[in-house]
Amino acid sequence: MVPENLQNKIDAMNEAWKKMESHEQEECEIDFVARFTHHSTALGGNALTEDEIRKILIEHVVPKAMPLRELDDIRGHEAAWRMVKRASEKKKPLSENLIKDIHQAAIPMPGVGGIYRTVPLSVRGARHVPPSPDKVRAKMKYLIADYGYREFGSSIEKAAWLHAQFYKIHPFVEGSGRTARLLLNYQLMLDGMPPTFVKKDNAQRYYKALDTYAEEDNLRPFCDLVKETLEQEIDEFMSHLK
Repeated sequence: MVPENLQNKIDAMNEAWKKMESHEQEECEIDFVARFTHHSTALGGNALTEDEIRKILIEHVVPKAMPLRELDDIRGHEAAWRMVKRASEKKKPLSENLIKDIHQAAIPMPGVGGIYRTVPLSVRGARHVPPSPDKVRAKMKYLIADYGYREFGSSIEKAAWLHAQFYKIHPFVEGSGRTARLLLNYQLMLDGMPPTFVKKDNAQRYYKALDTYAEEDNLRPFCDLVKETLEQEIDEFMSHLK
């Protein structure tokens, strides 16, 4: 179960959201997407500042001498977010094809986006080693099956598990972390909850929590982190309404 105080905050935020004008909702979403994109791509190594990302996404201004790779990261993440939002609004069920589509939107590189890896890899900031490439396809099929049959104590736990289990597999050669963070929000929004994100300043705790799940099958540290980030996001949203 979601803690009662957090559920009350979620309900209050959802009610406040319904009362907002459409242009106000759009402004809030643009702000969230800019912050989410900044912190998620920064966890993946992108060096752009939040101000630079806002210029790209909101003002459509590209800073001079920006590496094309970093620009693709930002535009790709925004496109993947739009896909995740539409999928959750339409109640589109989780599938391997949906995951591949989200990844392809986030990583628009021919031969990389939406294609399972065929090489071994190590994970940035993590201790655990993902399964060998010959096991990736089977692991992803098991993930979808477990997602459908496993019982969860709350929507937050289900979203945290989806992120952590996907991250443990790391099925793509690049962008699995970004895709995991997008899947977290897909599940939260699918269950009527607001989206959230882990800030780059919390990277050490984030990676440690994911390692704890991968190595010990203990989801609690990561689930607690998701709850905290969700509550912080709600508190920040509500404070702007006062």
